[in-house]
Amino acid sequence: MSTAIKWQQRFFDFKAALDKLVIAVEVLKDSIDYEEEDEEEEEGAEAIDEMLKEGLIHRFEYTCELAWNVMKDYAEFKGRTDIKDARSAIAEAVKLELTDSADVWIDIIENRKLITQTYNPETADEIYDKIVNNYYPSLMAFEEKMDSFIPTS
Repeated sequence: MSTAIKWQQRFFDFKAALDKLVIAVEVLKDSIDYEEEDEEEEEGAEAIDEMLKEGLIHRFEYTCELAWNVMKDYAEFKGRTDIKDARSAIAEAVKLELTDSADVWIDIIENRKLITQTYNPETADEIYDKIVNNYYPSLMAFEEKMDSFIPTS
């Protein structure tokens, strides 16, 4: 498979995953804005919010995996073949001006690893906040940048 086709196919997979993450972010933002009428309803709403957060975090995990692999595949398409891991893919992405936020992307990868290796409710809440406030905008900006490289017919 040509490297041009490979990165584009992976990018389309990333876009599909990101679309699902966008839906999760929007649904979760809406659900957290509820008003409780009694304690029993509040407990049920909190349980739903927890499940929604877990779903969002799961979507974040596979979206991140696809994102750094798109970076790797695109760098290979551009002739850089020494990329072995997410960190080196991010470094190349910065050099290729696919992103200007290496620190955010390193944080994304580190937190993706952290959440897959342990489950701690406090950690999950922290990562949820980072996803919504920091990572989500970076993922959206990356999609926009990569879209600009897709040939139009």
